[in-house]
Formats: sequence, C-alpha cells, structure tokens
Amino acid sequence: MRHCELVIQKIAYGGYGLGFLDRMAVFVPHAFPGDRIRAAITVEKKSHAFGEIALIIEPSNMRIQPECPNYTRCGGCDYLAVSYENELELKRNILAESIERIGAFPKDSFPGITTISGHRFHYRSHATVKYDGGETGFYARGTSSLVAFPPGGCLLVSEKIAAGLREKAPGGAGEFRIAEDAQGRVLRSTEANRIVEENVAGIVYRRDIASFFQSNRFLRERMLLTVGEFAGLEKNDRFIDIGCGVGFFTLHLARRGNPGTGVDRDLIAITSAVENARANNISSAAFLTADASSFQARGRSVDAVILDPPRAGISAAARGAISRLCPRRIVYVSCNPTTFARDIRHFAANGYPLKKILFIDMFPGTMHIEAIGLLERAI
Repeated sequence: MRHCELVIQKIAYGGYGLGFLDRMAVFVPHAFPGDRIRAAITVEKKSHAFGEIALIIEPSNMRIQPECPNYTRCGGCDYLAVSYENELELKRNILAESIERIGAFPKDSFPGITTISGHRFHYRSHATVKYDGGETGFYARGTSSLVAFPPGGCLLVSEKIAAGLREKAPGGAGEFRIAEDAQGRVLRSTEANRIVEENVAGIVYRRDIASFFQSNRFLRERMLLTVGEFAGLEKNDRFIDIGCGVGFFTLHLARRGNPGTGVDRDLIAITSAVENARANNISSAAFLTADASSFQARGRSVDAVILDPPRAGISAAARGAISRLCPRRIVYVSCNPTTFARDIRHFAANGYPLKKILFIDMFPGTMHIEAIGLLERAI
C-alpha cells in the first residue's frame, strides 16, 4: 500500500475530501478542505484513486472534536469533525457543483439554493440496526464488520430509540428495524406488532415498519409543506405522485379535494396508502402499483407531477413518460445530488427550466443530501 501527501482541495459527494496526486483525483473519507494529510492509497484506477487518512499533518481550520467516539470507525456519520454550519455549507457546495457540472447549468444561471435545517442530533425516528454477538451498532464504512454503539448510544436516533437499543440484542447476527412512532412507542421489526403510526401536519400515516417513510422527525413536516407550496395546486388541479410510498405527499395534496394518483412499485406501501386515505377521509386520492417507467401516461391530464425516487433517480423511460404528461410543474424530491442533476438536465432540455432549489438537511452528520427542485413549463 503506497502512501502520499495530499492537500484536500474541496469536498466531494459521498463523504469524501478531494486531493490531487500528479493530477490524479484522490478521494479520502473524513478529510476536509484545508487538511494536509498523509494518505494510504487503498484503490487505484486509471483516472482516480481512493485512500484513507494515515496521518493529519496539518488540520483544516474547519476541524472540531467529534462528539461521538465512534466517528471514523462507524459508517453512520461523515461530517461530525466539522461544525454544523460548515457541514451545511459543504453540502450546499456539492449540490451547486452537481447542478452545474452534471446538470450542465452554467454557473449563476440557476436559482440560489435556499436552506432548511433543524437539530443535528437525535432526529431519526427509525433506523436499520445491525447486531452480532449480543451487541448492536452499524457496520464500519464499506464493510460488514459491526461497530457497537458507544455507551451513550447513537447521536442520530431519538432518545427513546437510543434507550431501546441498550436492551439485549437478539441472538446470532443480522439486522432489524427499530422505530419510535407518534405515540412514543418503540417498535422493532422482530416483534409481532410491526405497524408504526406517524402523524405529520395533521395526517395520520400507518405503515409497516419496513416501509419507507421520511425519518427526520423534526423536518418532515417542513418538507411536506414545501412540496405542497411548490406544487401550487389550484382548485380542481390534478396531480400524480411518483414514488408515493404510503401516501406521504399524495394525501397532503389531496386533502383539499384535488384529484391525484399515487404511484409506487411497493405493493405493501400502496396497500397502506389506500388504508391511510380511508382513515383520513381523503376520497380524492387514488393509488396504483406500478414502476415509474411503466405506468400508462396516455389519457392522463395533470397539472403537477411529484417525484420522490430512490438514490438512483428515475430512468430515461420514466423521464420520457413524465414529459409526455405535459404537467405545468414538476416537483422533484431527491436524496442524491448527482442523479437529481442528471434528471433535471433532461427536464430543462424538454421545456422545464429550474425555478427553485431548496436544500433541506434531512440527514445531518451524514453524506446524504436532500434537495427539492421546482421545474415549471416554459410558456
């Protein structure tokens, strides 16, 4: 394993600091702009390499003492060695650079990025936890080796979940889901009761503990209201919510009577969405089990499309299907700035310029970057 000295020039998506060795880009986790380090090269390819910090020769002036003793050992966090203000700035820079470089939007040609943030710690209302040999924790970065939670517990999960994780782990090795619901109950996927009840902006969502749901208990209402604002639905406007899950955005948009369809490929989530519409007396929402690229656009007339895909973004076929719907607005909720930039590049080229960008930090401490973009059809 060869070693080299690097000065970290900037931050890169994925929790990496970026330095250059003879013009070759070297990506190093837990490194920050201004760090001068001795790096051990772990993977070397033709155009770039990955390394790890062997020694910090001169620390960045951003660096602080991490509040978790597992930092750099556990794969859960990436930014705890800088202040939260610096973390937000670094994430904004990554989002802006992705839009410029991957989205091919010239610098200063897209709107400024608005930021919404909340509490840095104890924000997660649910998590997937690993266990082995009677201990619980997360895997070390890029491995399947367990790093047990420290005595004080994980800083990212709610206080009740942290307390629940101090109980003895199941026998053997594996993983389980754990959640704190709106009633303050802590549930595990290993127990008989797997139904978690959430309450966001006055809507009750009941879901299987394994179903996707926004985990930041402090910011998910802000996200819900922002998407509603961006959608800009007027009386009788129709919408489609692609990647609707258990109806998170669909029910909020439909509760004033706007007719809408939620689309998701997860049958369990769609079943919960139908039940949630009934429980909340929202009759104008319908739900469809389908992939974003395969649902039938023909015959559908919509004013707004809401997108909330996984990290891979949406396929070329899905982008084409959405464009054929000819909505007035597209509201794109993304947890990956690179696929977000790629997808909005397609929409912008097809008559939907980017009007607003909001960075909402749903995952403080981690490399994840959540953005909400509003694209509006050019008249």
